[in-house]
This record gives sequence, C-alpha cells and structure tokens, in this order.
Amino acid sequence: MIRSHLQLPVLMLGLFITSCSNIKSIEPHSTLEKDSQSLSREEKERRQNIELYQKMRQENWRKYQKRPNRNKSNTSAKAVAKKKPMTQMEPEVFQMIVSQRVSFFCIKYSDSEKFKQASCEVYAQNVLENCHAQFEGTSPEIIDCLKHNLTP
Repeated sequence: MIRSHLQLPVLMLGLFITSCSNIKSIEPHSTLEKDSQSLSREEKERRQNIELYQKMRQENWRKYQKRPNRNKSNTSAKAVAKKKPMTQMEPEVFQMIVSQRVSFFCIKYSDSEKFKQASCEVYAQNVLENCHAQFEGTSPEIIDCLKHNLTP
C-alpha cells in the first residue's frame, strides 16, 4: 500500500526531468549590425531613412517643448451669452403659421390609425392648447412646441 503511494510522485518526477532535458536554449536575437550585413540594399536604405526620420522627429519635438504654451494666458474666462427672450409675433402671422402646421400635419397623417376615430384638428388643437399653457402670447416658442409635439 505504501509502495503504490510513492510510485506516482516518483513517476511524475521522472517524466518532468525527461521532458525538461529536451529543451534547447534559445539564441539571443542578432544585433542590428549583423542583420544589416545580410539585408538587401533597399532594406538598408529604408532602415536608414527610418532612423533619419526618427531623429528629425526627436529634434522637432524638443523645439516644440521649448516653445511657451500660448493657451495658458492670464485672461479670464469668456462670458457666456445669455439667451435672448424670443420676441412676440404679429397675431395674423402667428395664426397663419399655426394653421399651416396643423393642416400639414393632418394631411401627412390622414391615413394614420389614430386619426380614424378622432379628428386630426381636435388633436392638433389640444396640442396647441398645451403649448399655450407653457408659453405666453404669440411667441415663436409656441410654434416650436407645436412642431415638436405634433406626432401621431
């Protein structure tokens, strides 16, 4: 019984040792000089051009770092322009635009399932009343509200 418990670890140790004995050492990578001897003329020129380009980029980067940063001036932050309140429109123009919006909406969605039972004009008038409740008078904001809320 004791013998069978010892056989397994000994067997595994033997397998491990034999598997490690076949590993070959990896040669270090050859240097650039050794590689350059075996390279073609075009490849040598390409590598030289790359090195030259990298040097030029390094010099340019050093010049860039020496320049003062122009963005860090001592100016104060710009003032944010406030939205001007929209002016009131003439009532005739306002009514004309609203009626055009409502008619266009009713023509566009006349085939919609929603408007077969209820009238399109009634729906548009309800939306217009909701917009009037949000904004006062005849401001263009009411027209924008009507435009965004008229959806089937």
